[in-house]
Amino acid sequence: MNTGIMSSPAEQLASHDLIDPVSDQWLTEERLARLDRDFGDSLEILLVSGNLTKVIDYWIRLELAHESMRSERIWPKSEQQSALIKLRDQWTKNNAENSDFNLLPEKLDIKLLVSPGSQLWAYEQWGHRLESIFLEKKSSLDRVSFWMLRVNDKFLAQELYYRLCDDEESFKHIVAQFGSKEDQGKGGFWYLQPLSDVPYGLEPILRHMENGEVTSPKRFGKQYAIVKLKDRQLAKLDKAMEQRLLMSQMKIWINQIIPPIKNHLISQRYS
Repeated sequence: MNTGIMSSPAEQLASHDLIDPVSDQWLTEERLARLDRDFGDSLEILLVSGNLTKVIDYWIRLELAHESMRSERIWPKSEQQSALIKLRDQWTKNNAENSDFNLLPEKLDIKLLVSPGSQLWAYEQWGHRLESIFLEKKSSLDRVSFWMLRVNDKFLAQELYYRLCDDEESFKHIVAQFGSKEDQGKGGFWYLQPLSDVPYGLEPILRHMENGEVTSPKRFGKQYAIVKLKDRQLAKLDKAMEQRLLMSQMKIWINQIIPPIKNHLISQRYS
């Protein structure tokens, strides 16, 4: 079936890395017709305002939620209603004073069900692979707590490194005296950061450090950084981790679906 969707060069080059369902499978003719209808004359203003990607992301999640809601196996109607009652109560508490959300009841219900519905879709797609996904990514899922100090002067960095190694002064005290404004704001301390999310390319350094170890100054751009690992929390496949992996997998998948949707909308608009 030719849907008229153009693949970007990045998609073509990395097709072996795509997560199922790929765009040609998921973007059926029926779904594309719904896409064209939903975006309609709004495309121009979304493009100009820079909001097109964000709205496409939400549209995809809405579609996923609808898929879950239509399936009694994925999301039984009784469970939908129970979830909706709780979500309505929470919404009322949080938005009682907000006049910007005067949605019709049926529209509000759909809005409230987008997040749980799309999450159930993700579990249906990748829930059976959670253990293998976890094992593939485990080394980046560990969390670390560490101190970081950054200074502009190489020789000062070396001097502070020796002070820290000799335990002459605490890391916090040295950060307060010499650290950058950003480091001082945190007291130089980063608490339980996933290794995959640590800043400034520190992941490979922290991955191999022992608790209490202090690195010699490392150059990052125009600054020199000293890092001390406080502790490491090994990742485990519990309910919270399963949720985190599903959300990450869904985000990756949505990001692979957005470009062909953009291409379709723009080609339809300007062809």
